[in-house]
Amino acid sequence: DITDGMLHEHIEAIKTKDIIVCNNKIREAVLTLCDASSQILDYSGKVTVIDSEHTIMQSELKYSPEKISYIVHGDLKVDSEVLPETFIEKVESIDNFGDITCSKEHYGLVQLKLRTNDGDVSIIEDKNSDEGCGIGNIGYLKL
Repeated sequence: DITDGMLHEHIEAIKTKDIIVCNNKIREAVLTLCDASSQILDYSGKVTVIDSEHTIMQSELKYSPEKISYIVHGDLKVDSEVLPETFIEKVESIDNFGDITCSKEHYGLVQLKLRTNDGDVSIIEDKNSDEGCGIGNIGYLKL
């Protein structure tokens, strides 16, 4: 593990145009090494960076020994079987720079955990819905 002292001893300054991800134990030390415009995303448990596609499953959250922070640059989907209680307990934060899709029930939970929202959050339509069923764009129909 890196300590504040080690960070100051070996690094004079941090210059970045993008985000910095660090453990919350060294957040203050990182802040002193950066300029004021730097965006720092901290975490306390586990961090998961999503660059392509990922689906949050009930088992992933249930069996994680620590809270999870998600940094989304790709596509994140919340499985409909994820229990709201498990989501609230195990997801520390979500930083969204990509696309998140979830059910109506999970939409509010995702919004509660969003720390950064520079992407899109959308609701998955219910496949059992009768809306939209029918015939469209027909040039000729013989009955």
